[in-house]
Amino acid sequence: MVISADVVEASAAAGTATTPSAAAVIAATVARLGAQHVFALMGGTNMRVVHHLAGEGLVVHHFRHENGAVGAADGYARVTGEVAWSSVIHGPGLTNAITALRTAVKARSPQVLIMADTAGLPPRNSPFDTGIQGLSPEAILSQIGVPVVRASAASAAYDTVRAHQAALHSLSPVALVIPFGVEAEPSGGDPETAIAELVRERPAVVPSAEAIDAASRRSGPAGGSSSWPGAGRAIRRRRGSWSGSPSSAVRTWPPPCAGSAPSQAHRRIWASSAASPTTQERRSSTRPTA
Repeated sequence: MVISADVVEASAAAGTATTPSAAAVIAATVARLGAQHVFALMGGTNMRVVHHLAGEGLVVHHFRHENGAVGAADGYARVTGEVAWSSVIHGPGLTNAITALRTAVKARSPQVLIMADTAGLPPRNSPFDTGIQGLSPEAILSQIGVPVVRASAASAAYDTVRAHQAALHSLSPVALVIPFGVEAEPSGGDPETAIAELVRERPAVVPSAEAIDAASRRSGPAGGSSSWPGAGRAIRRRRGSWSGSPSSAVRTWPPPCAGSAPSQAHRRIWASSAASPTTQERRSSTRPTA
């Protein structure tokens, strides 16, 4: 495990061996899991983790709003197919990110959101952080379908890997919640051991034309689905032209009544779509022959 230079220097100056903090162990684990970028809005409750992530070589993309940070991580996950990493502070930092998190849930976009939680702080010492900003992550995130993994100093490496694996295999955002103060506690966790014990490969998914034809509900590129008569013929007619002729797919996708029972008007649209030639077919019919 590689610990940030500031920890080593502080250790040498003190003349004693220093156990890495939970923040350092979490950052080292994130790096060992292959992360290269983190999208963050840094504040008082997540700055130690973000600092150590930068020390591990990750590129930290700083944002002015939490929704932008989580949304950028969502986009990164969609484009690369990898688990994205983001970080925001507690309380209002989380509530500012709710829209982007819900969007990632609906898109089945894997992401680990590293955030703090101040709800457990003594009210007398931190009346603002515990009162107005002391919002329970579980209470909020359970409403939008985001699982929570709570980190402790003793199991920081394992908790980080668990969050990563949950996001990878469920194709969903997962919140790695660090109770404020835990990130500064000493942790003897070993990222390599945690990864060796917990990491599982995601099975490859190979779609087939037979599976599409056999499905009772067929999904389109924009997430729409259909189960009424005539939709299957339209889908099969256009399946071969989606890659070569995006314009024809845009014209018919998503279905105007995706996820609900179609009206008679929608049925007529699909019927005419199934009977009309695709853009690719029209181009073929008008192309001059040699």
